[in-house]
Amino acid sequence: MQKRRVHIDKNVKGNLLLLKVPRTNDKSIGSAEQLFSSLHALLGNNIVASSRYQHRISLEIAVVDKTIGFYVWVPETLRRFIEEQIYSQYPSVQISVVKDYVNVDRVASQLTSEIRLDHDDALPIKSGSSFKIDPLLSLTATLSELTKAESAWIQIIITPAYSSWNKDALSYSRRLKTPSVSLLRTIMGAQTTDLKPTELAIEQSKAAADKSELPAYQTTIRIVYRGDARLVQAKIRLQAIAAAFMQFNTPNLNLFKTIFLGDKDEYIGNYHLREPSSYVSILSTQELSGIYHLPHTEIDTPNLAWADSKIVEPPA
Repeated sequence: MQKRRVHIDKNVKGNLLLLKVPRTNDKSIGSAEQLFSSLHALLGNNIVASSRYQHRISLEIAVVDKTIGFYVWVPETLRRFIEEQIYSQYPSVQISVVKDYVNVDRVASQLTSEIRLDHDDALPIKSGSSFKIDPLLSLTATLSELTKAESAWIQIIITPAYSSWNKDALSYSRRLKTPSVSLLRTIMGAQTTDLKPTELAIEQSKAAADKSELPAYQTTIRIVYRGDARLVQAKIRLQAIAAAFMQFNTPNLNLFKTIFLGDKDEYIGNYHLREPSSYVSILSTQELSGIYHLPHTEIDTPNLAWADSKIVEPPA
């Protein structure tokens, strides 16, 4: 995680898309990874990307009126293309433009936090394919506990990583395999230059090299809780949602940490504008797809917004 400003045009008009799939949807994490790879190619294209500003997309999961919905906020000019890419990976999805659920109505408690990588961006978290049980289950199960008087919003803002990211990650990998001779001599009193990296350094080096080969995004992850709960209970709600992200932690590689921001209205304003944080974490398409993908047949969490019907081809 590093402090790096992502330059966006706050005046860009966007559309909020609600994504619904039928309960029979069998497309899961792999489809999401393909989707993010295709979107990365578009957003990083010189023809589409402005020389001054970066396009961003916001992947969102929100509980409103006790219903868990999956949303994507997109720039209006790119909406058609992005819809086509979503349809290509989720043929049964129903996409509709909806009114923004973000509101500033008075509530008893309003809290915001961010989820950031704790170690160098080159080191990966646990990927979705490593889970025996879909990690979406843990997150949606926590969200399903909210009452009708409570709401929770999860936002993942993504922009393509800066141009030299892959080279920087590979360089970091190589440094792990080449310990500093002078430093190790000072610490260990070594009398030889034949110093080998530790097993941990070798493991981290390989993981960083593998991540460097994938398309990656500069990412801001936010969580907002708003509801009638007292402050202590509101904090517990917020912490429970943040805890669902800790299942991606890999102690030898990288970890997520929670940054508690507080109750200021400006944080809601940043959420509403889909404005990236000053601190961004770089996640590969493989890591991102484990965190955000549409529900499928293995997800049996109550209160999910499923499609009521399935679209099929017309008869011949």
